[in-house]
Parts: sequence; structure tokens; C-alpha cells
Amino acid sequence: MRDSSRAGAQETFGSTTAQSPEPAEAARRQGLIEPSGRFLVLASLPGNSVELALAAWRGGADGLKVHLNVAHRASGIAFSGWSEEKDRIAAIQDAVPLPVGIMAGADPEKVRADLPHLVGRGFAFIDAYAHDLPAEVIVDPPAPLMVALDHRAGQQEAATYSAMPHVAWLEASIIDPAEYGKPLTVSDLGRYQRIVQSSRRPVIVPAQKRLVPQDLHALAEVGVAGVLLGAVVFGDEPGRIEAAVREFKAEAERIGPGAAAAAQSTEGRRSP
Repeated sequence: MRDSSRAGAQETFGSTTAQSPEPAEAARRQGLIEPSGRFLVLASLPGNSVELALAAWRGGADGLKVHLNVAHRASGIAFSGWSEEKDRIAAIQDAVPLPVGIMAGADPEKVRADLPHLVGRGFAFIDAYAHDLPAEVIVDPPAPLMVALDHRAGQQEAATYSAMPHVAWLEASIIDPAEYGKPLTVSDLGRYQRIVQSSRRPVIVPAQKRLVPQDLHALAEVGVAGVLLGAVVFGDEPGRIEAAVREFKAEAERIGPGAAAAAQSTEGRRSP
């Protein structure tokens, strides 16, 4: 990735807190929605490690996701709460000139306890499954929300959550755990397309399936705004992370801006 692209990543994907009641406008002001319609390649770090974050940055990632309060299924790592993870996360934010979002946890009580500590920390987004986000988060979140749909969710949930206050993105984590690591199929694309068609917000697809770079074209074709690569694709070694992100980023740059722009204008098409 060109140095100029890395330097502009903070503008591309945003890192300030949300204050506006209209999430799409807040996201645009923060650069959360890429104005040129570029297909995004984000990296979900398999550990809250500066070394891993630097590897993703060197590969050309548009943004990163760190974790709290969850046992990560793909990497096998158990992440603790804010008090234990804060120094590692702050070190990542200091070391890497990329926007950083945070997966807040897999337990509503733990998420509620940690949310006040996330205020003013410059996170690009707060991410969690809808059933793990305490209700008050839609009133005054520390950052724009990326609400994740699980494998039981469909079009109705996509329409409902994407219309809620402060929700700027949907994460389509809709693959059944029994299917993790398998190739992307047309059946998967159909499910993603239905989510996109029902959502008022851009949709990010995490790499629950074993994505390959060529899959990005098909995902863009059905309206997906970007991918969130993780351990299923690149494992947990810095060298593999850097190489995989670089391959996916090179392929993403071959996607015509029209397809990606159409994906990221979902909110405009769906809003009343």
C-alpha cells in the first residue's frame, strides 16, 4: 500500500466519538464512510498486540478492531476487560496511524461496566452482537455503533437495528459456527445481499468463511461495503497477517469505485 494511502487512513475510516443523533451524518463527518466509495479492508486482530497491529498496517489495512471481554473463537485467545487490556490497546493506538474500533464484549453486564471507560478514547466504532449491547448504548454511545448480526438473524433484524440511533454500520456475522473456515458460496452471497437490501447502513462482512482475495469482487457485487479479516484468513503470526492483508488490499483496489460506492450509499437509498 502506498504511504499516502496509509497516511490518509485516519480520514478514510474515522476515529472520533459520535455526538450527532443522526449516525450516518456523524459517520460522514468522521470519515467513517469512505467518500470515494473504496471497498474497505479491515483487520480484526487475533490479539491486542502492537506487533500484530503493525503487521496489519504494513499490509495496508484501512482500519483495525481490538477486543474486550470475549473468548475469541477463531484465535482461541480470551480477552479481559478494560482495566486489563487498556494499556495494550492504548499502545496500539499510539503505534499505528490507523483508526481503531473496539469489540466491547460478549456479556452485556461486562460491556455496560466498560462503556464509560471508552468515552473520549478516539475509537472509530463500538462493535458487538446486538444481544450483547446494553440498551442504553443507543442513547449516548462512546463512538458510532457497529452492530453485529448473528447466524440466527436475517432481513428483519437488519432493517430494525440499522434504523436505531447511532448505528453507523452492520456487521454481517451470520455464518453458522459449524460452517466457519469453509469456502464462500453463492448461498452465502444471497444471505449477505438480503442483509444489504434490508439495511439502512453499510454492511461489513467478517471473514467467518475462509475468504480468498478474489471473493471481494463477488461481495462488492452484492453490495457489501468491506471485509473484516481475522484469524480464519490470516492466523495469528505477524508475517502471515501482513501478507494476507496486502493480498486482499491489492484485490480491493481492483474493484471499481462504482460497486463500492453503491454499497456504501445504502443508507441514502433506504432512508425515508
